[in-house]
Amino acid sequence: YTEDTVLFLQPKNLSQMKKSGRVSKTQSFMAGLLNIQLILQFEEGKIYPVEKVRTKKKVIEAMKRCIEDRLRTAQPKEICVVYAGDRNEADIYIEWLKENYPDIHITDEILVPVAGVHLGYGTVGIGWINA
Repeated sequence: YTEDTVLFLQPKNLSQMKKSGRVSKTQSFMAGLLNIQLILQFEEGKIYPVEKVRTKKKVIEAMKRCIEDRLRTAQPKEICVVYAGDRNEADIYIEWLKENYPDIHITDEILVPVAGVHLGYGTVGIGWINA
């Protein structure tokens, strides 16, 4: 069920979101100029921005904080890391999750093509279903 699903997404950049009409040309240009990185959350069938940070290192730390915050109350048996083409980015999260949440089974999958089309190559997501 959609209301039981938790999914955080981290697009590599906003160029594909510009092409798919999710952000304007100006937003995409400014994000590229300022090195803005987004964290999005899929909730009730829609995607919402959760965090905007300025560097790759900061977006990884912000994504980890988002996951940690949600895992304080959720107790999933399994977490899946999804990725669109860039396995290296996914591996950062897989290693971190395995190290910090050894009792949770961690899997990885390729991001479904429709999400990859809208969010672009290099997108990474972390999600689970609340039991």
